[in-house]
Amino acid sequence: MDRAIKVRWLWGVLAGAMISIPFLAVRFAPITDLPQQVAQIRLATEMMAGSGAPYALNWVGPNRVSYGLLAAGWRLLDPLAVGRIVMLAIGLLWLGAVHALAARRQRSIGAALLASILFFNHIVYWGFYSFALGFPAFLAWMLLLSSERRGPKQAVLVGIGGFVLFACHALWFGAGLAWFGLRALLLRPRARVIAWPAIALGPVVLLAAIWYPLLGKGGLQTPTEWGTLPWARLSPVWIIDAALGGIRGPLEVGVIILLAAWIGLGLRQRGNTADRELLWAGAMLAAAALLLPHRFANTLQLGARWVPAALTLVLLGAPAPRLPRWLPAAFLALFCLLAAGRWVEIERRELSGLEETLEALPPAPRILGLDYAIQSPRLKVTRPYLQLFAYGQVVQGGELNFSFADFATSLVVYDPPRRKAWTPNLEWHPHLVRQGDFRYFTHAIIGGDEGIHRRFAEHPGIDPATNTGRWRLYALTHTSP
Repeated sequence: MDRAIKVRWLWGVLAGAMISIPFLAVRFAPITDLPQQVAQIRLATEMMAGSGAPYALNWVGPNRVSYGLLAAGWRLLDPLAVGRIVMLAIGLLWLGAVHALAARRQRSIGAALLASILFFNHIVYWGFYSFALGFPAFLAWMLLLSSERRGPKQAVLVGIGGFVLFACHALWFGAGLAWFGLRALLLRPRARVIAWPAIALGPVVLLAAIWYPLLGKGGLQTPTEWGTLPWARLSPVWIIDAALGGIRGPLEVGVIILLAAWIGLGLRQRGNTADRELLWAGAMLAAAALLLPHRFANTLQLGARWVPAALTLVLLGAPAPRLPRWLPAAFLALFCLLAAGRWVEIERRELSGLEETLEALPPAPRILGLDYAIQSPRLKVTRPYLQLFAYGQVVQGGELNFSFADFATSLVVYDPPRRKAWTPNLEWHPHLVRQGDFRYFTHAIIGGDEGIHRRFAEHPGIDPATNTGRWRLYALTHTSP
């Protein structure tokens, strides 16, 4: 290993240590879907142990690789640590792929260090595990397509790479196909050079074509919502929130200003050293961010979720300014320390009482979860804690008023689909809860201020099992439907 590669390895390891700081500083990471994702593994484990629960394992379909990582974490870690550590592992894969791409294409170490900050984006804070994992797979796909190998051997690798992309996330498989076609248009290789890889991708394309119509049968053909219109997405506020969109305050604004200054200074000092292939890939993802709707087929943030990846590719492809390497590393370290401080503050203030609530739960409860915080004063994600009550299923099993098992595309699904007798969508609209809803459950996990808890404690049959913190457990004594 020559000295240049050793230097890149050292900087990459240092960056990995930095992004680990927030995840290791807390017990409960502020990641919205984390509890539901881990609860899927709990349900799968119980099913394979012959619990007789009304579920089925749904192995067919994309987006399954992240569940493999969660399952491995379930075997090795405390249940409450699984989701947090697996997301960190995805972050390390993300960072490793960025640095590997920078090394292969001889791009700046400083740019790779700054791009590492972009892992802390709204995709991660929402808990879109599969989509976050798809970006490292897409970067590996880019490296594979740029390989100098030709012929059937390369085609086999391309076919395997396409399947891995599909298994990580169907949207990233679509992006991979789009890049395959755009790259062919840009480089104009001979027909026989592109024919073998195109043939190898055929089976994966067929698999995707068979799978896609199942979305409608799974109840995921929801109305399309555009949200912010394409031309309005050019505003600085939208770009900042789409590129990061995790923490409130000036920190993320400062990051985007820094990245813009880095690119601008690089263009001025070394404008002729750009990597056009990386810039084209970034432009392709940026176009998707501008043109795709906010929600389609129950996929949220469909447009905005491409921005962190697009900006990463633009950072790597743009000329790097003549600055010492320690400077980007210092910015990365500062960002991670500030983010860790914010996560600790969130855990202490907004997640107070959660650990005591989970410790007080009995085995196999039927849980009604209600969170009355529409917004967090520290996080940009809307309703960041709407899934927090699913930690109860993670640690003690049982059932929830809302579960990812209600989605036909999940790993574990209700079979047959359950019919809910209680008010629907209480995870999003807790103010719609009625007295009669409580009789279908044995316990309630409720997040709210003192006024909310005082109101619930006054109702007969809703008995406080814990008495401190924002999150509290209630025993429900009238449980017969």
